[in-house]
Amino acid sequence: MRFFHLPSLLLTLALLNVLMPMVTYLVLDGRRHRAVTLWCGGDVLLGLAIALFALRGQVPEWASFPLANFLMFVGVMMRIQSLRHDLGTPLPLIVMAVAASLFMLGFEGIRLGLRDELLRLQYNQTVLGVMYTYLVALAWRIGRQEHSRSAYWIGGIYLLVVLAILNVLIGLSMGRDSPLVLEANAAGIFATLAGIFRAVIANIGYVGLAFERSRRQAIQADQEYRAIIATSLDGFFVCDRDGRFSDVNQAYCDMIGYRREELLSMSVADIDAADTGGGGDADRGRRWALEPACFETRQRRKDGRFLDVEASTQILPFGPGKIVAFIRDISERKRAEAEIMALAFYDPLTHLPNRRLLNDRLDQVRAAAHRSDCYGALLLLDLDNFKSLNDTYGHAIGDLLLIEVARRLTLTVRAADTAARLGGDEFVLLVGDLSADKASAARHVGRLAEQVRSRLSAPYRLTITRPGHPDTLIEHHCTASLGVTLFNGMDGTAEDIFRQADLAMYQAKANSRDQARVYAVALAEVAPAIPHQ
Repeated sequence: MRFFHLPSLLLTLALLNVLMPMVTYLVLDGRRHRAVTLWCGGDVLLGLAIALFALRGQVPEWASFPLANFLMFVGVMMRIQSLRHDLGTPLPLIVMAVAASLFMLGFEGIRLGLRDELLRLQYNQTVLGVMYTYLVALAWRIGRQEHSRSAYWIGGIYLLVVLAILNVLIGLSMGRDSPLVLEANAAGIFATLAGIFRAVIANIGYVGLAFERSRRQAIQADQEYRAIIATSLDGFFVCDRDGRFSDVNQAYCDMIGYRREELLSMSVADIDAADTGGGGDADRGRRWALEPACFETRQRRKDGRFLDVEASTQILPFGPGKIVAFIRDISERKRAEAEIMALAFYDPLTHLPNRRLLNDRLDQVRAAAHRSDCYGALLLLDLDNFKSLNDTYGHAIGDLLLIEVARRLTLTVRAADTAARLGGDEFVLLVGDLSADKASAARHVGRLAEQVRSRLSAPYRLTITRPGHPDTLIEHHCTASLGVTLFNGMDGTAEDIFRQADLAMYQAKANSRDQARVYAVALAEVAPAIPHQ
């Protein structure tokens, strides 16, 4: 053993015990937690303790033996606490403090009471041997629990340290080694070399354990993510900033009608049917990646049908600009909203606007007429002798007639104008954007009124359908009386306009029906003589 200089080996071991945990701490940047700090801090204390042992005779006695042993005990305890943190069962701090106090009490009791250096060294090595044996058990327990080879390597190297300590104890008990002089004896050399291996391999194994744990956590997180997404009732996809799909769940495939493989070769622009103002497919794809948002849009299914969806998007803070989106089919909700809107603003029989919607559009036409100084017109019409049709053939035939009247009126007016049903057999035509000249506007409305009267007086062919009987086709002749009034946005209120059209219509009914009358002030003078329906 003359080739080994034990103090130099101890200083080498001390240096490794200080440098290796520093390297470990730097390598585990981003994965640091309390267990890592305890592990690295414990190794640094071990390095300081071994350095004090190596400098025995050059530092005070209290530092080279009592302090060094205390630092070594605390360092090993910190490693034990680190592995217990990894297992989720850390020791209370009071337990560690009591254990350190009892260790030093026994150590100093032997030194002061028995003054036996050999017994003190045996006590020290026995306690450390028990602690290292416990470290072996903890490392192997982690290895079994996490199926980690690195943890087994840590346990194996600590087992080597236990064997080295056991060798020292056997040597001390047989009197072969002197505890007072640092000699290059077999037990000391073996223990020091085992410590060097422990300093290197244990830290490498701990880094490996941390990376294995991170990899397993990533795999587990991915499995959990897959399970959550797979069982989600909402559609889900991941795309890049250009809208190209990189992942989709089965719910979205079922929703949109494409197979997963097909969607992964497509982009959002291929299925997004929302109007982007003429920006093209690229804009439709990129608008999903502008910022986190929740919005409603339309998508095109594989079979060509359109799907109303609610999209909730989020830009992932990591990776090359990935966007995740949760998609919910809101087609049923949209249909329900449309039905509610229809019930609130449209006549359920003819599907024309009802009085509520007509009032709103009248306000809009009046406001536009006020701005442009152009005239608007309201035509109120009532079918002549409609009651006789209901009495003869029943209300079902009457409804068919009303539906046909609504169709003819819709075909007569411009798309910007409004044909509405007030109720019963009473209809309204609202015309806007006429001439600023009242005479010219009146001529235009007169032509329109005559066209409406002519169309409505054409024969109606209505089919009576009864279960168990052949269909019966009847031909019915029906006329209409129309009342017309002009307004320019400054002629009274909406109620005044309706009243004027009503007066003109009943004047038409009083004059043999099947005609149109334009409201004039003279009509108002005879209004009391005109019966109101």
